[in-house]
Amino acid sequence: MIVQLERDSATRALAQAVSVLERKSTREILEHVLLEARPGGVEIKATDLKISLTQTLPGETSSPGAVAVPGRKLYEIFRELPPAPVRLELEENRWLHITAARSSFHVPTERADEFPEFPAAPEEYRPFPAASFTRMLEKTLFSASNDETRPTLCGVYLHAHEDPSTGTETLRMVSTDGHRLTIMEQPTPGVLDMFRDGIILPKKGLASLKALVDDSGEGFEIAQSGGRIFCKLANAEMCLTPIDGAFPRYQDVIPSDPRNRVILAKEPFADALRRVALMTDPDTHSVIFEAAENRVVLRSMNAHAGDSREELEARLEGEPQKIAFNASYFIEALRHLDGDEVKVEIDQPLAPCLVRSDEDPGYLCVVMPIRID
Repeated sequence: MIVQLERDSATRALAQAVSVLERKSTREILEHVLLEARPGGVEIKATDLKISLTQTLPGETSSPGAVAVPGRKLYEIFRELPPAPVRLELEENRWLHITAARSSFHVPTERADEFPEFPAAPEEYRPFPAASFTRMLEKTLFSASNDETRPTLCGVYLHAHEDPSTGTETLRMVSTDGHRLTIMEQPTPGVLDMFRDGIILPKKGLASLKALVDDSGEGFEIAQSGGRIFCKLANAEMCLTPIDGAFPRYQDVIPSDPRNRVILAKEPFADALRRVALMTDPDTHSVIFEAAENRVVLRSMNAHAGDSREELEARLEGEPQKIAFNASYFIEALRHLDGDEVKVEIDQPLAPCLVRSDEDPGYLCVVMPIRID
């Protein structure tokens, strides 16, 4: 196998491939990427058996072939190579020789036939609106869990429904880590059949897909086959295996009509939270939020570091409120919320707190409060 590649495009492709790989696997081959040199270029494949990614790069192939190479090491090498064409040659001893300008590396490889087979891709795909898809992921991925002991929380729940009066199809994405929950929905035609019953897709795979779509700047196509979701871009294909299990009944924790609302300017609120958060307890990151008629007072205290207090202008609809919450969760919610004003809706001190904006109608963040001692 001998092929020559452009350094920058290959480095970007390897970065995407590495995002799919397992960091530590009981099967060493899953820490490898498969390089398949063909006339006109090379395919780079990566998988963790739940997520499979194939990328196609143009190149000059002198001798076709295929080989599995340690993925992270290959990416680290490409990232540091000088700006010159990169030549890959599989030598007789099955080491891969990598050269660019005056740089030279030898990397051990595994046989291509040891690399897992990918699921067969379907023949029919349908267009999917990339801009709305990536926007929805941007607003939900951050609150999905990283706790692998709770696998159904380590993904985003996608569910589609149809308005019976208008026939409008709406896609909803939901994620939670058990402490906060985010919901984003918007009209998305052509998704009802695929997501009517709801499906949990892995956080890691969706983050990789979002990066691919953002990098390409183009739309993509989507299909469902054998219980898997397939996504096809101009130069990449991804297969996502859903997470087994039922997503929590998230609707049950959302107050239907909170009795109290506090309206604040979003950016001053976020800035104040960041300042007050400097003095929170490192275990709870707890901030006390006190709302009165025309103001909100934020307070934090750390027995070893000191305390902080800040006052903000606000409008209160309802009764004065005093709650505590994790400042980090609120800061992240505000970061992903569009608009100049934010509504903090509180039914009672220990009920879930709702964060939303009239300027971002499809988005809702739910934050669980912390008990005040």
